[in-house]
Amino acid sequence: MCLISERDQDLLRAYKEVIEEVSYPFCLHDVLEMTVRKPAKRFYSSTKYAYMCIKSMKEGHPIRYQQKEKEKMISEVWERVLIEERNYPDMKLDRIVELIMDRPAPEFYLKPSSAKVILCKAKQKQRFYEEQLIKSRYERIQRRKIRSL
Repeated sequence: MCLISERDQDLLRAYKEVIEEVSYPFCLHDVLEMTVRKPAKRFYSSTKYAYMCIKSMKEGHPIRYQQKEKEKMISEVWERVLIEERNYPDMKLDRIVELIMDRPAPEFYLKPSSAKVILCKAKQKQRFYEEQLIKSRYERIQRRKIRSL
C-alpha cells in the first residue's frame, strides 16, 4: 500500500530525472520549472472538468480559467479532441475526452510553486510510509523473539 497518488509519483519521477540531469550548483526554481515541463504519463485533471470545458468550447461559450496552466492544458485537450473527432466521427464527446485524458501529456501543467508543495508532501508521505514499514518489521522481529523464548 502506497500513500502517494499516481500524479505525485509521476511528478517525483520527473523531479528525480531532472536532478540527475542538472549539475551542481543549481537553482531549485529552475529544477522545478524543468520538472513541470517534463512529459507526464497522463493528463492529471478531472475528466469531468475537461469534458465540461470542451463541451462549452464546442457550444461557443467562453471559458474563464483561474490559472494559465489549466488553460494551456484544456487547449491541448481541445486540439486532440478535434483530431479524434475527425478520426472517429461516431464516438461520443465524453468518451473521446476520457481517452485523451488517459494518454501521455506533454507536461504536468503545474506552476513550479505548486510542484514544490506537491513534492514536499509526497516526500513526507513516502518517508512516513517507509518509517511505518520499518516499525512494522521491527515489531514482527520482536514478536518472533518473544515466541522463541
